[in-house]
Amino acid sequence: MAGCSPRQEPVPGTPVNAVASVNGAVITNNDLDFEVKYYNSAFPEGDRRRIDSLSAKADYLKEEIIQRLLLAQEAQRRGLEREEEFRRLMEKTRQEILALLLLEKETSGSEASGEEAEEYYRGYKARLSELEERRIREILVSTEKEAQGILLRLLQGEDFALLAEAYSRTESRNKGGDAGFLKRGQRSPEFDKAVFSPELHEGEISSVVSCPEGFYIVRIEEIRRFQGRPFEEMQGEIKAVLLQKKKQDRVKKLLQDLKDNAGLELHEGRIK
Repeated sequence: MAGCSPRQEPVPGTPVNAVASVNGAVITNNDLDFEVKYYNSAFPEGDRRRIDSLSAKADYLKEEIIQRLLLAQEAQRRGLEREEEFRRLMEKTRQEILALLLLEKETSGSEASGEEAEEYYRGYKARLSELEERRIREILVSTEKEAQGILLRLLQGEDFALLAEAYSRTESRNKGGDAGFLKRGQRSPEFDKAVFSPELHEGEISSVVSCPEGFYIVRIEEIRRFQGRPFEEMQGEIKAVLLQKKKQDRVKKLLQDLKDNAGLELHEGRIK
């Protein structure tokens, strides 16, 4: 659009801060900045959809603002603003804008501290640790005495897989007791407590574990941990999540307070 070129001289009488004029309706730099501000508010910092360059602002002016204004002027010329639908939509829009402005004021000043971000990160790391997987070999027998005897043989150097094939009551006995990778919660709490003990490392054999189905001995074959990203890398994202939650909580409280103190009548039975 030629009118947006910085080399073109402005039409006489056009304000010096005008960036466009559409059938006499002037669009100023302040108007454009206002529109861009509200467009960008829909996207977080760093989002590629945000308008963050002069060329992008010019494109938004040409492809959104001017086109919208041209359509609005034509609708006005045709008398559409005198129709009942226009009146209803204007009232709906007025309410939406007022609600938006109120929510912006209500949530302004909200922020997430570094301490809150660190606390959230600790919880994140704890949740990751719950995802830890351990590949085990297992031997399950009916009595503690039998289990103690097998444990003694293992500690004396006998092969775990061979003893599992000979004595274990589990389906894994056919694979030398190899039960594959397990996560917390797949077996009984007693089993998890022993198998996922921080004191039990790769290659080590547990003591006898009493469980509802009998007595286990397990060996840790491999531990698969999920480390996650460092706090320094995630701090910005975490603060954004916490800030959004704080805003949502404030809005929820405001709405509840308004409902509690409103003269509200609801007649659902009349809905047709």
